[in-house]
Amino acid sequence: VQILPAWEYSRQSNRTQTGVPRSVWEVPFAKNADAIADGLLFRNINRREHAQTTYNFSIAPWRTVEMIWPNAGGKQFPQNTRWFSACSWDKYVWIPSLYCGILGVVFAIVGCAKHRKIAAVFLLLLVGSFGSFGLGRLFPGLNVGDPVGGIYWLMNVLLPGYAQFRYPAKLLTVAAIPFAVLVGYGFDLWSTRSKKIPRSVFVLLGLSISALLVLFCTPLWSMVAKNVPNCPMFGPFQESLAKSELTFSLLQTIVVLGVFAGIVRFAGSSRVRGLSIVLLCGVEIFIANHGMIPTVSRGEFTTQSPFSAKIAEIHDSPVPARIYRYSIWYPPAFRTKTSPDRLAESVQFDRVSHWPKYSLEDRVSVVDVQGTMSIRTYLERLERIRTSAKGFEDRIAQLGVEYVVLPNRKTLDPNKATKIATVPGEDVALWIIKDPKPIARIREGEKPVRITVYEPCKIVLETDLTQPETVVLAEQYWPGWKARIESGDRSFSTKIFPVEEIFRGIDVPGGRCRITIFYEPLLFRIGLGLSLITGAVMLVLRLKRTA
Repeated sequence: VQILPAWEYSRQSNRTQTGVPRSVWEVPFAKNADAIADGLLFRNINRREHAQTTYNFSIAPWRTVEMIWPNAGGKQFPQNTRWFSACSWDKYVWIPSLYCGILGVVFAIVGCAKHRKIAAVFLLLLVGSFGSFGLGRLFPGLNVGDPVGGIYWLMNVLLPGYAQFRYPAKLLTVAAIPFAVLVGYGFDLWSTRSKKIPRSVFVLLGLSISALLVLFCTPLWSMVAKNVPNCPMFGPFQESLAKSELTFSLLQTIVVLGVFAGIVRFAGSSRVRGLSIVLLCGVEIFIANHGMIPTVSRGEFTTQSPFSAKIAEIHDSPVPARIYRYSIWYPPAFRTKTSPDRLAESVQFDRVSHWPKYSLEDRVSVVDVQGTMSIRTYLERLERIRTSAKGFEDRIAQLGVEYVVLPNRKTLDPNKATKIATVPGEDVALWIIKDPKPIARIREGEKPVRITVYEPCKIVLETDLTQPETVVLAEQYWPGWKARIESGDRSFSTKIFPVEEIFRGIDVPGGRCRITIFYEPLLFRIGLGLSLITGAVMLVLRLKRTA
């Protein structure tokens, strides 16, 4: 019931349909030889293609030091202390921390000595998470894209459908399994044999002490810190705070390893030793990673956008007001000023500016929703609207949009739109389109059609035409939508077809008609039937077994 509709949706999404082949399995559908070379060798890839976003959130290889020193590269939030951002190759962060405990690393190293196959699986997945950091980046003279030659690139090219998976950092979720197995084997191997302090402890202690000396006795830190750019959301780099956090990170590793050595040396029984090590591991992971759970006061989520009241005053329709919200942006003050309360401030800004996840509370419809995947044709239409040098207002009006939310520093054509509201202290403004197109309209001439019912799965239209016409509904076309027309004594079903690839079109006869558009996806009904049959079979088998 869930898989079949999801499969149908994914087939029409921007993940499945791409301009260049991302794997050998997509080569037969390529337009020409150049597209094949560009896709497989990752050359001349359009930034808006899914092939490009497939490699976003690649783990920079140097981030693996965070497995030894917690948050060694700095933190993104609530204040910008991420000094790893000084490298332009390391700008996308999927996982705030890679730290799983220094004792976990110690015992994983011990486990590698006996369980090399598991260690190889872990290393394969870890290197796979490097994503775009392939041989193509190491050897620019190869004249291929950065990811070429990497493990993740090989997986994309050779495994059917894997290119839709994205992102490389997700492989660390799978890598956690062999890592945990190595830790368990290593702990058992150590506790049943020598019970001495592993050599890796002394190596890691030496590395940590050396790193502290480099931090405080060389100019290296100042050289790196001055090249860290401002973060658009969390502001300028906080050098002193970042240095304090890095110092704490190195000291934590030194202290934990020292306490571990003391437990091994002085603990009495094996049970006390084992329990003490497990407790120490849990405490140090909590200290290192508790900041990964960001919170803000519940009261921040009660903030109401003043735009909602303004729209309610002037919008009189059974159809919710349609808004186009400018894509992701932050107030300029976010980039130039730091704040320990930036997470709460960002929630306030999102609510004021009608970020899509909050707009439903005010019963407004945002036509551009940021999601993990979108219908390709609709996404391409929005891209054309966003990137159009002229005529933005006319193009967005075709979607039935009446209101536009955008940064206060940006403007629209005053002949086609009017600014009607701003929010003091926030970089956000509300504009109204002067000539919005009707959501339901006659195709020729764009005359409006009356909407009497507008619900999530049901829309009712009423027409009074002198001749047969095509009614266009500015809603996303999808195969599961059906239409039924009542005209006089007749009642019959009719086909809904795509108009301009994205809208719903219905051929309507002349005279007074009532058109009911409803959602009955076939694959959902098939999936529901299969699920019910499977559940009944399992219930019968269960009853027989208990009898």
